Amino acid sequence: MPDHEPMSLCELIEVVDTPEGRTRLKTFLDSEPFPHFEAHRTVKGVLIRIEADGTETAGKFVDRKFVTLESD
Repeated sequence: MPDHEPMSLCELIEVVDTPEGRTRLKTFLDSEPFPHFEAHRTVKGVLIRIEADGTETAGKFVDRKFVTLESD
């Protein structure tokens, strides 16, 4: 994805809920250090922690700490 020119706050607000805005956010989040987090694909309220090696773990934050869910 090409680098973007700096945008004004007004311009950023206009694109925040558009495909471009979602792409910009994903690009930024993907550039941050691991672990990464994303919403679970099927279970509401559950997150997936993704490690640098691709390992995925389901869990939730409790008192600001990621707690792994017990598997059945």
